[in-house]
Amino acid sequence: MDLAAQKMVAAARACLGTRFRHQGRSQAAGLDCLGLIVVAARAAGMELKDAAAYSRQPNQSDFEHYVGVNRMSRCDKIKPGRVGVFDFGAGPQHVALFTPIGIIHAYAPARKVVEHGLRAPWPQQLSHILKFSTL
Repeated sequence: MDLAAQKMVAAARACLGTRFRHQGRSQAAGLDCLGLIVVAARAAGMELKDAAAYSRQPNQSDFEHYVGVNRMSRCDKIKPGRVGVFDFGAGPQHVALFTPIGIIHAYAPARKVVEHGLRAPWPQQLSHILKFSTL
């Protein structure tokens, strides 16, 4: 695992147990799934253009714009530090950071940031994998 991925995973793990908060961007106030990715990427020294004004049901074009302005691209291989995009039937609506043991994400049903193996239903819902240009 390269240094940027190590920093991202470490920063995300430091957020384990942080409460879920829609559009949240800090451990103190809470995080949502995208907020966790923002925190992790910034800890690895990446400058992100953040967009926290989105609904609970993300818009496809807003999502694609966010990916584009942050120089993320699709890739085929799961690796720590990459981002999994999950679709539960209404287009991309959840993201998680891949770790050596699975995924870490701010998960609304759990009401906090959690890490677990990549087990059902997650593999079946994986829409695609993204990587930052630095990874």
